[in-house]
Amino acid sequence: MAKLKIILPETKFDRTCELIYSLASKRVKAKYKEWQDKNKNLGLSASRVDFSDNQYIQKSVGRIMNNKKTDENPYLINTDILPILKKNLNFHDENEILWGDNAELYLEDLFVSLLLDMKIYPEYFKHWDSFNLHNETDFRNFYKENIVDISNNFDRLVDGFIDFTYNAHIKFKIVENHGVVEIAKQRVNEGIIGRISKERQKQELNNTDFLSFYELPEKVKVLAENVIYL
Repeated sequence: MAKLKIILPETKFDRTCELIYSLASKRVKAKYKEWQDKNKNLGLSASRVDFSDNQYIQKSVGRIMNNKKTDENPYLINTDILPILKKNLNFHDENEILWGDNAELYLEDLFVSLLLDMKIYPEYFKHWDSFNLHNETDFRNFYKENIVDISNNFDRLVDGFIDFTYNAHIKFKIVENHGVVEIAKQRVNEGIIGRISKERQKQELNNTDFLSFYELPEKVKVLAENVIYL
């Protein structure tokens, strides 16, 4: 008998993506405010000075701080602007700009957003049905009781998410061996795991040491399927 292949539904993970964009926008805005204050202390007018006289860069930074996506840049922060932000706004690295330096601060909101995005798709949410979760309050209570209050679960989720942001997440694969179902793990060091080849992953999704926002909904889908879903 041929194996039944389950194709998970397409979803844009709008709520989760918007949370990620918003957090990054606030980080850049906070760093920019620090930069302005520093220049004020040097006797410069923060309203008239910028770290670049390039209009494109100025507009790009302004859109990022206002969390404004455009048709030309639908994922808020493109990779061209990252080194400029890092150099001038005193970020440790590009990953800090996109994902912050302490994922634990927003992990609960991320977890809840993912479940809310997944809930409307039965194929995603069926493994959560037994927990009797219906709304955001239920999700937050579950997070506290079953993740925060159980250190191993919390550490596992934090580690899985950090691996994800550094483009080195754990790939879970269900393998049937003579009627026995096993879960195999494989660390992935480059590219997004999906239904496309490794070369196309590198070309079209991501080929950096950190996970950029390019095609963010597709990447959040990987997070849901490989860190949360299973």
